Amino acid sequence: MMKNTKCWAVIPAAGTGQRMHSECPKQYLKIAGKTLLEHSLAPLLEHPSIESVMVALHVEDNYFESCAFDAQRIHHTLGAGTRAASVFNALRALASKYPVRATDFVCVHDAVRPCLSRQDLTALITASMESENGCILATPMQDTVKEVVDHTIQKTLDRSRLWRALTPQMIRYQRLYDSLKRALVDQVLITDEAGALEYSGYPVDIVVGDARNIKVTTATDLPLAEMILKDMHA
Repeated sequence: MMKNTKCWAVIPAAGTGQRMHSECPKQYLKIAGKTLLEHSLAPLLEHPSIESVMVALHVEDNYFESCAFDAQRIHHTLGAGTRAASVFNALRALASKYPVRATDFVCVHDAVRPCLSRQDLTALITASMESENGCILATPMQDTVKEVVDHTIQKTLDRSRLWRALTPQMIRYQRLYDSLKRALVDQVLITDEAGALEYSGYPVDIVVGDARNIKVTTATDLPLAEMILKDMHA
């Protein structure tokens, strides 16, 4: 790692959580006494390698200010209609507030992925600092995976080559900024930061992560996430 290289974190939290069918955005639903967003932020705030966190919020967010956050290390900006645009806005906001260098790292984590372990975050940071490529946490697929069209199986995919992408995903600032900008200008659908790098032709490395690092998408995920959290902190 280059001298004085720092690590910043970004959380895109501008989603409305329509698939959850709840009264508030899903990142503000509570499990184990805290919101999903608070649980997702905790490992980043507790890790000594993370300088500060920029959260991208929905323009009508009325919940963030009521959460118990460390105001000195957490900042927020306006998100946008897509994940890529929200992360891009957060990158610009970071650079306007801090002397972020092109070679600094940005660690992007989902707002509704509350079960990130300290061990996985450390492993990701360590691997990133030793590589010229972007790095993401991922787990190998265990299930048989089918390609389906109109509810009819077309073929079975080779699961030995398939991995489930997790977050955080850690990439150098300028490379991520440029890749997201290119994808946004070209109006390409980007669902994670690795996808933006892939579109720009940059390699991305896998860091094996804990499969318990789940993303809360529907109501049935909430009790599972709570059970995992209790097990992790037992």
